[in-house]
Amino acid sequence: MARKDRQPNYHPVLKLWIEKERKNRRDDIVPPQAKVAANYASPMGAKWAAQRAGYDDILLVDEDGYIAEGPTTNVFMVEADGRLVTPPEKSVLLGVTRSSILAMAKDDGIVVSEERVRPERLQQAAEVFVTGTTAGVWPVGEVDGRDIGTGGAGPVSEKLQARFRRVVSGDDPTFHHWLTHVHGE
Repeated sequence: MARKDRQPNYHPVLKLWIEKERKNRRDDIVPPQAKVAANYASPMGAKWAAQRAGYDDILLVDEDGYIAEGPTTNVFMVEADGRLVTPPEKSVLLGVTRSSILAMAKDDGIVVSEERVRPERLQQAAEVFVTGTTAGVWPVGEVDGRDIGTGGAGPVSEKLQARFRRVVSGDDPTFHHWLTHVHGE
């Protein structure tokens, strides 16, 4: 995956394209919360086209043009006042990593809001990051060719990324109950 480096302490960030032609799944056909192969097929053509154009991934919009999610990720934005915003449950796959980030952010005292977000508002955010099983927490530096914030990882995404790594490695006792330990014979 192509990555951008805009900070002296190398923090790889994503370049995203907002896919405006193909919409996210519709609730009246196959709900976005259904983890089925059919929910992944439609956006892949758009993702491949975006990658050929130099982007790493895409974000989908819902049927009303609001930001929904990536093909295999959830999206978060940080407002100038530090508030963390993500699309509402109605519009997205309810990812385990998404839920984990919401819980960790609240535990860190970050104000969290689930609300509909227009593409223009996302592009004006102080920070944007995506989450997913394979992505973990991945900062976004650019959306549709426009820098987000400084064009690199911001303090909130870095903080949540570091905490997420501590939690999944068992080094954060607050969320130790999320882990299932496997013992060798």
